[in-house]
Amino acid sequence: MTDFDMLDRKYAQLLLKKCLCFENTDTLLIEYMTHEQDDFVNIIIEEAKKMNIKEIVLCCNDRDEMHEYLVNTDISDIRLNPIIDKSSWDEVSKKHGCILHINTFIPILMSDIPSEKISKMNQVVAPTFSYYRANNKYNFPWVICAYPNKRWAEFLFKNDSDSYLKLYNYIIEMCMVDKSDPSKEWDEYIKTINGCKDKLQSMGIRKLIYKNSLGTDFEVGLPKNYNWINLDKRDNYGNPIIVNMPSYEIFTTPDCKTANGIVYNSRPLVFHNKIIDDFYIEFKDGVAVNYGAGVGEDTLKDLIENYRNSNRLGEVALVNNNSPISNTGIIFYNTLFDENASCHLALGRGNPSTIKGYKDLTPEELESLGVNSSNVHVDFMIGTPDLEIVADTEKGKQLIFKNGNFDI
Repeated sequence: MTDFDMLDRKYAQLLLKKCLCFENTDTLLIEYMTHEQDDFVNIIIEEAKKMNIKEIVLCCNDRDEMHEYLVNTDISDIRLNPIIDKSSWDEVSKKHGCILHINTFIPILMSDIPSEKISKMNQVVAPTFSYYRANNKYNFPWVICAYPNKRWAEFLFKNDSDSYLKLYNYIIEMCMVDKSDPSKEWDEYIKTINGCKDKLQSMGIRKLIYKNSLGTDFEVGLPKNYNWINLDKRDNYGNPIIVNMPSYEIFTTPDCKTANGIVYNSRPLVFHNKIIDDFYIEFKDGVAVNYGAGVGEDTLKDLIENYRNSNRLGEVALVNNNSPISNTGIIFYNTLFDENASCHLALGRGNPSTIKGYKDLTPEELESLGVNSSNVHVDFMIGTPDLEIVADTEKGKQLIFKNGNFDI
């Protein structure tokens, strides 16, 4: 029998003690998406109090309440209200407090809401957490994790009476919470992945060239003075943090002016709780000039056309097809897991911290290097078992990905 309380406590301890750092703060914000997660949130609170964390702020932007609000409100009447307000994110981040985001997926929930309404809601809520968005590149400790809900489990494992338990156990295993010492396991993994990251960094890559049998035929350049980054990160005080739990990627920011060619998705993308699938995006000189989708084309259109610079790229990430998440054979419809099962790109905002000396550079200088500035950052998966990636380096071209996995 699964001991939910024991595993939840180990999970909470991993998030609080390994992923976050309270060396310079005693404030914690817990942001979550459904009251179905209240029990887990209460365990996190209990564990936080054991660590003498003095201030605990709760922010539940409940997706069912959000859906009901959008259903019953005309687009012209959408206003800031407690259901969507995220001002607590700004208040805590300004104090260098820790922020724990508990992610989940509630399938089909927003399928009856027009994209225009969701865009209007996002425009209304954006000013309430503008400081957080501008400074969340490790200036304060934060982490995104995931926790199941019944609808997500039933969507993945249809007609299975054990669907919730299956999803719960997958999450626990992918985060190594099932191990006797999860923090030690992650330390060992970090040592291994750092070796791969260092090899990439030493190559002097100027451009990445992607090809696979889906039809992806694409290239993108990297900016000057870029760094490859993985889960081994530090906050503004130099304290170690992990911002995604789990994380199996190595990533950097591309020169957003240099993407050319066409990419096809390999896993569905969920944007504002709507599914986009069977899609392609064609780039010319960095800009998405053509796109299409078999599922959710209106949502893809909203993403690419209705946000600032969301038609340009902000991330390139390399992930082995032979990874713990990919090897489950499950599409989770949750970017936190699916992006860590597959090589991916991201539309929108680039990550300035991937540029050497970024803290001394102005926004204009970062932009001149090709770091995209946007109010969104949306990862989409393109990795396949036959993906090949060639690196155009200072010493010539070199194959770095073969049959979907690192070959360096």
